[in-house]
Amino acid sequence: MKINGTLSAICIALFVNFTLISGRALDTRDLITPVSDDLLFARAKGGNNKGGSSSGSTSTTSKKSQVKKGATTEATDGELGTWGLQRTRHEDNDFPPKPFNWDNEANDQYDSVGGTWKVAIIGPDSGHVGQYGEADVYQYQTNVDAGAFHTDAVYTTADNTGKARSLPTNRRALTYNAWIDAGGDPAELLKFSDENIENGDAKEAFESALEAMEGHISRSEGEQWVRISTQDEAWAHWDNGKNPFPAGYKKMTEDYPDMHSEVDSVMLYVDESDLYNAVHFMKPYEALD
Repeated sequence: MKINGTLSAICIALFVNFTLISGRALDTRDLITPVSDDLLFARAKGGNNKGGSSSGSTSTTSKKSQVKKGATTEATDGELGTWGLQRTRHEDNDFPPKPFNWDNEANDQYDSVGGTWKVAIIGPDSGHVGQYGEADVYQYQTNVDAGAFHTDAVYTTADNTGKARSLPTNRRALTYNAWIDAGGDPAELLKFSDENIENGDAKEAFESALEAMEGHISRSEGEQWVRISTQDEAWAHWDNGKNPFPAGYKKMTEDYPDMHSEVDSVMLYVDESDLYNAVHFMKPYEALD
């Protein structure tokens, strides 16, 4: 008992001394040695249908995506693995997503986003289901030729049941990673579409913007749509400081300056089921002059 007491005293003294010197308490991050990005990606296993590591360690990674244009799928899937996530690729889609469907017979944007849309889902890997839950994190489609990224559904802060989840990354990083994974150039990512918007603040902004643009709204067979430029007075109704969509896409261009663009306009589209959809159009820097 005397020996055990002595050892305990020594351990306590060492811990207190460490805390005083470092200015903080010891936590599990202090026990993990950071590795370079190259090693980090190489340690995660890639594949055609899914990628990622089930090691459970996500503590030393950044919320921002670190992959660059031209990165391999092994690198992009490997980065997901450092966040405890994996990607599943599905069969390509040959039809544009719903947000581009307004009056599609007369809509030149509908034609511009034709061709192949790559469909994928990001979700927890096997080692993080207990931590994040089983539900998908991100359901999305990419069309590199059209410079378009579509979000079907995203659950980064809560799963599809509303249960809170805490990821070591964010939607912007997952979007950037997904675009690089599809073979895209960040400077050519010029369209972001969002289907069936459910966020309360965004829906309020949507309705306010529609009201402000009442005289300019097109309508056809139960659908209505209007495009709003950042130069229009009605833009302040959409980008009102609470709506996460325009603020998020603006923040993404700041997080990833190789996008070389800024938000230029948005198409707000209410479909035949009265669901809210939006397409944000980006303007490349060289077109800003």
